[in-house]
Amino acid sequence: FFFFNDTATTEIYTEQIVGSVRCVQETGYQRRVHGDINIFVKMAGYQIPSKYGYVVISSAAIAAQCYFIGFVVPMKARGKYFNKEFLEQNFGETHTKEIGHKLPGMGYPDMGSGKYSEKLSYKDWFYLNNAMRCHYNYIEQVGVVIPVTLGAGLFFAVPASTLALGYFIGRILYTYGYMSEAGADKREIGAVMLNLSLIGNIGLCLASGVKLLRYLPK
Repeated sequence: FFFFNDTATTEIYTEQIVGSVRCVQETGYQRRVHGDINIFVKMAGYQIPSKYGYVVISSAAIAAQCYFIGFVVPMKARGKYFNKEFLEQNFGETHTKEIGHKLPGMGYPDMGSGKYSEKLSYKDWFYLNNAMRCHYNYIEQVGVVIPVTLGAGLFFAVPASTLALGYFIGRILYTYGYMSEAGADKREIGAVMLNLSLIGNIGLCLASGVKLLRYLPK
């Protein structure tokens, strides 16, 4: 609350604030209060949906999936194609001579198209880069899908979490398809599913934003 030197003024402002809060509880919001209190009073009319927990859980599941795919898919491929024998045979002596330390394991810092990859057969290079793309593509989208899911869930908790589940399943299909012999051509089913889910939540997030505007001061 605001306190002023004038007792009468303080009582008037207190009455306005309390009256506005009461109005929010009864009719949503109809009375306006000057200053920053206006924002607080109007935002008090919004309540997080009771099922918003599903939105948070589905968003966390997507974050965890992105995190673990990084370990399961590209790390496994690194261990297979950038194994110790391959690295020592092709780069061990050169690395020790020029760097002065033993060669790092797993082919780091090569990300699939660097110096170490030049010594791979075409087949090994193909499968390694498919594995890397599975994770890279997820990283490219995870910074979009989680915020829009959380935003969409502010007013559409069940649809937003359902679409997030669709994205999660689509990612599994995308990864399995990409890691097959057909490579990128087999990822299409998962790609369509996850992208439609993402587009759906982008639309719901925009709709939530429009709805949320009515709780902000005009």
